[in-house]
Amino acid sequence: MRKNILALSLFEAARALREQAAPPPPAAPAAPAPETEPAQDVPTDDETGEALTLDHILDRLNTIRSGKSFQDPEVYGKLTTLYKRITPEDKIKLNQQLRNIGAVVQNQIPVEMAKGAEQPAPEAPPEVAPEATPVAPPAPAPAPAAV
Repeated sequence: MRKNILALSLFEAARALREQAAPPPPAAPAAPAPETEPAQDVPTDDETGEALTLDHILDRLNTIRSGKSFQDPEVYGKLTTLYKRITPEDKIKLNQQLRNIGAVVQNQIPVEMAKGAEQPAPEAPPEVAPEATPVAPPAPAPAPAAV
């Protein structure tokens, strides 16, 4: 689980570093407003500006999976530095999401899905009226063995 936390921490740190290192975009000349504006609540990739999709996230996860081991001293050190910079609230969110992703790839039910799903009530056996219950005759006693 520590590896998963570190991986997502690395992802968040890389994003934060890109934001800090990226020069501000040049002021664009006023352009005519597009006919259709993108939805305001659709998250976008901070690198490309494209709408974030599951495919973008899977690409990021595959990049992490194809990288060096988290046990590599250099990687571990950088992840430690990155993890120390994350706010406690983001650490909690990161942990929850890594737990859910881990559950999916291990073919388990993610915590978020389990919380939202109602547990089915156990089925009670059908009630049978007492007079309708057949009574089995007593089994015959075994015959004494001949000596």
